[in-house]
Amino acid sequence: MEAGPTLANHAAPTYSGVWVVMSVSTIAFGLRLFSRASITSDLGWEDLVMAIGWCITLASTIVYTLSVHVSVIASTSTENLAKYLPDALRLNLIATGISIIALMVPKISIALLLTRILNSTRVMKWLIISISVLALVMGVIAVIIEFEQCDPVPGQWDPERYHPKCWPASVQMNYSYFVGSWSAFLDFFYAIYPASVIWKLNMANSRKIDLSILMGLGIVSGSVAIYKTSQFHLLQERGGVVAEALYVMSQLSMWTIIETNITIIAACIPLTSPVFRAAKRRAAPYLREVGINVRSTRTDKHSNRSQNEHELSSQNRTQIYVHHDIQVESNDGRESDRIPLSSHDLP
Repeated sequence: MEAGPTLANHAAPTYSGVWVVMSVSTIAFGLRLFSRASITSDLGWEDLVMAIGWCITLASTIVYTLSVHVSVIASTSTENLAKYLPDALRLNLIATGISIIALMVPKISIALLLTRILNSTRVMKWLIISISVLALVMGVIAVIIEFEQCDPVPGQWDPERYHPKCWPASVQMNYSYFVGSWSAFLDFFYAIYPASVIWKLNMANSRKIDLSILMGLGIVSGSVAIYKTSQFHLLQERGGVVAEALYVMSQLSMWTIIETNITIIAACIPLTSPVFRAAKRRAAPYLREVGINVRSTRTDKHSNRSQNEHELSSQNRTQIYVHHDIQVESNDGRESDRIPLSSHDLP
């Protein structure tokens, strides 16, 4: 398998694939930060952790891109193939290690957010956070295995020079199956658990479905995780040939980066609604001028009634629950039209 030429032929789609999802996740994360910092003034630890995860993801994407670029250079001639292929594999192994950590950090951010916005018991909050921290620990162990499985370590990317003694490939493969399965489980758990809370709210079933879908976008990243995990059998086939190892690790690195970015996107989209509500309010007068009728949002109604909220609640059973990101209204059994984002928002 001539990995250099193979990667060179697929360099354009590889570049576009990882950088498209990286760009989308950057936009989603930027909107999330703008929303929580400038509109709602509700930044939390989960945002800091997500920022760290995004930075690590960017680093892994850059190193992976450099690896593919060096692979392209290596494919230009037989001399360059022998000279640059080990460098390409070394960069790819580094990108893989960084991407594994990048994959686990956003899960901690999601866990912190869920414990903040959902009315869970103390035990459930502890469970949600601990399983995400465990995933990070498992990821660190995976990185250690990746670099310590051969002695000396440089023998992984230049076996002809160092003649390393390596563990059986099944060690890394089996552990990768375990970590990949755990990552997929967390994606699905963090996507489905909010739906179990939303379904108990007093609102129409159609609205519950809409909100569950919005909060459950992690199912997409879970699906990518399942596909990526199914490819770990390639680790058994990498052998001691640099070209084969480069091709295998390049494929796994690419899918890990894609999965991480989709996780960030899924975690950020539900928190960007204040930006779009603000944009809609600002655009409404201009749209009316050109003859486009814009139905006023219920957010405006909440704003108009906010000064009388305390008075209303003392006169009747009407209650308005407000959170900076998303609002919930419960009025004598009337339907709610906002996503709950705080334990004190839930009826």
